[in-house]
Amino acid sequence: MKNAIHILFLSFALISSAHAADPREQMNEAVAKAGNPPDMDEIARNPSIVANQKLYFGMVALEAQDGAYIRTVANWLTRKRGERIQYVYIKFTKGTHMLAEPKFGQAARLLGRYVDNVQYSVRGGGVMTAPLVEVTYIQPYQP
Repeated sequence: MKNAIHILFLSFALISSAHAADPREQMNEAVAKAGNPPDMDEIARNPSIVANQKLYFGMVALEAQDGAYIRTVANWLTRKRGERIQYVYIKFTKGTHMLAEPKFGQAARLLGRYVDNVQYSVRGGGVMTAPLVEVTYIQPYQP
């Protein structure tokens, strides 16, 4: 009887974890709860002089580790030939919800707060500014 109860409990635990919310649904709920924030392309194209601490949502390509942050390409999906790449730097905190394991070279949907700007060097010796976003939710893209 004791083994039967233990097996029943394990079966229930497996069924419960199998019915956990779909990561896409979790992200959609988080975005809706945040009031459908503006697209991340907006701050990637024109970062503010002072970060506005607002939430933004968007699809990015996870490109590379760059010091303490991760460099992402915000306009990877909409970029036209010859158009400048728009970077957004991201950082994870203890409060970041990873809705699956993100990997470099992969696209991801993310919801995060614009907290600062990052300076980066470009070929030819120039310096550009990109927004730094503290990630609240990140979900690797699944078509």
